[in-house]
Amino acid sequence: MNEVKQKIGLSASTLRYYEKEHLIPEINRDSSGNRSYTDTDIEWISFIKTLRDTDMPIHLIKNYVSLFQEGSKTIATRKELIESHTEKVQKEVEQKLESLKVLQKKVKYYETVDRRKQRLSQRAFKKG
Repeated sequence: MNEVKQKIGLSASTLRYYEKEHLIPEINRDSSGNRSYTDTDIEWISFIKTLRDTDMPIHLIKNYVSLFQEGSKTIATRKELIESHTEKVQKEVEQKLESLKVLQKKVKYYETVDRRKQRLSQRAFKKG
């Protein structure tokens, strides 16, 4: 589990939660009962993390996992689900970029005000 925590950046409790909710496949265990993650497991967990990082609700991830488990007959439906989520994320990114521009503009405004204030202060000091 430590290996996955380091590679993907998820806590042990999050990994256990994902297992409990069946968001990730059942992980094989060694003779001591420790989880033994394959590269495929790690790729899957990483993808689930990406879905969560982009705010896909758990119920939609469960839906995706269920569709995946049904096999290739659900590829079109899975694609639609991911496309829909991608569009949502794209809109959010665009909104964030617009907000960032506004914030950057406000920072420049305050920098300009600060420079003017400093110049006025320096002039007043020189006159005195």
